[in-house]
Amino acid sequence: MRLRAGLWWVASVVMPVAVAVAGNQILNDGIWSGPWIAIALGLAGAGAVVAQRASRPPQAPTSLDAVAARLAGEVHRQWMAEAAWRRVQPVPLQVRWSSTGRPVAAGREVVIDDDSGASWELLPLTGTAEETIAAFRALPHRQLVVLGEPGAGKSVLAMLLTLGLLKEAAAGGPVPVLLPISSWNPALEPVEAFVIRRLGEDYNFLTVRDGDGPAWARGLVEAGRVLPVLDGLDELPVAAHVRAVEELDLLAAAGRPLVVTCRSEEYEQAIRTGGLVLSRAAVVEIEPVGVEEAIAFLSHPAPSRARWQPVFEHLRAQPAGVLAMVLSTPFMVWLARAAFQATSTDPARLIAMTDRSEIAATLMDGFVAAEYRSRPAGALRRYRPERAARWLGRLAYQLRETLLRDWWWWHLAVNPNPKYPDLAETGRAMVAMLVAGAGLVAAVGGFAGLRAALAGCLAIGFAAARTFRPLWPDTYPPYVRWRYRTARADRTRRRRRAALFGIVFGLAAGFVADAWAAALIAVPAAALATVVCRGRLRVPNIPHLG
Repeated sequence: MRLRAGLWWVASVVMPVAVAVAGNQILNDGIWSGPWIAIALGLAGAGAVVAQRASRPPQAPTSLDAVAARLAGEVHRQWMAEAAWRRVQPVPLQVRWSSTGRPVAAGREVVIDDDSGASWELLPLTGTAEETIAAFRALPHRQLVVLGEPGAGKSVLAMLLTLGLLKEAAAGGPVPVLLPISSWNPALEPVEAFVIRRLGEDYNFLTVRDGDGPAWARGLVEAGRVLPVLDGLDELPVAAHVRAVEELDLLAAAGRPLVVTCRSEEYEQAIRTGGLVLSRAAVVEIEPVGVEEAIAFLSHPAPSRARWQPVFEHLRAQPAGVLAMVLSTPFMVWLARAAFQATSTDPARLIAMTDRSEIAATLMDGFVAAEYRSRPAGALRRYRPERAARWLGRLAYQLRETLLRDWWWWHLAVNPNPKYPDLAETGRAMVAMLVAGAGLVAAVGGFAGLRAALAGCLAIGFAAARTFRPLWPDTYPPYVRWRYRTARADRTRRRRRAALFGIVFGLAAGFVADAWAAALIAVPAAALATVVCRGRLRVPNIPHLG
């Protein structure tokens, strides 16, 4: 490694000088004339970049065990912070679950190796959120599907299960990794390839190769050291549900452990349409939150109990009332505690409401007001709750119009027309470049300024068309590949784009400098720099409430 780096540092100095001297001998020109300075600087920069990368010490662990331990630490930090933000720690809402009565699960004899012949209805699996970890460990094949209504707490249960199973990872077991599944296209990407891709996107150290072998992400998955917790199967398009179940069953049939969450109706429809179930997975369904469970959760922290006491009495007196029905999902109970956390609020006003939508809107409005009023005094920006509510309403409208359930911040466009979000900005930038070039021509004469303006327009056009965006897939906003490719095909495609990048911008450099001899060197230099200087920023794993 050190010898190779030293050779590149020497080459970064010797190559420019040799080219300049050779050019002087061939063309009988001054060594330090303009074109040769450009060539020398280009070669020196390219050589220095390669030398720096060659001398960079390895940044990844040196064994699969060390990689798995680091991944477990990253997952723990990530989801402990998320659990604290969702206020599910240290006193989580007691959610109960049991084997589903829907015809979507294999028989007990296959799932838990029970030869008694009993059905799930006769001997169901039951438990609470705290008992989920032990119940999952008791499953012979470590495969579980969690169903529930919207807001039933599927994502929170998956998060708590992930945190609990991390203790097994410390003893050499597979590392549970919670992955939102909404970006998966099961028709084009096998589920293992999806897990490998998401691991690389969320935890960038896993993209480093194991010596001359595959990247660590692939090594962990192929060695069975990752337990994928796939959250939100219902987030996929309806047309993809059947194919997704087929792909997941291939993983389950191979004996790989996994956890999948999905809304109940969508999962039952996928099973009914495709006629296929996950052959070894237990399927449980989250039950509605009971009155006493909701009261226990809303009683924390202790100073809030007195304000909630009238609500508690109302819930106990009318366990089938409108308010109790609204608070039958963990999401609404969580919203209620967040909305009325401030001592200046009065949760007793919920008692007088008789419409479910009115109660839900009150809780949501209170939550938004609480979140935006709780910002510290020194925060960079502070927004009034009514402004935040208006903006959130606009986002909700956009989701409804695009038929999506999740949104990412890089999808937000200033231009409300999503078909042409960049044309106006691109046109203005090109006009500005041409005006600047014309100004330089008028000021200093010649056509150097106009050539620079035309080259700038070329760069802006390629940027707007995102022709070279796949060369830096991990920067912000992320580049999502909707078509699955093998690692070899992906490398070939990236090299072709790098070569095109070098040709386009190398020739543009020669056009600007009016030195086509320099362009002959700038073309391979730009392509080389593109290959070795790709960005390494990664996209965080952004969860969703489910």
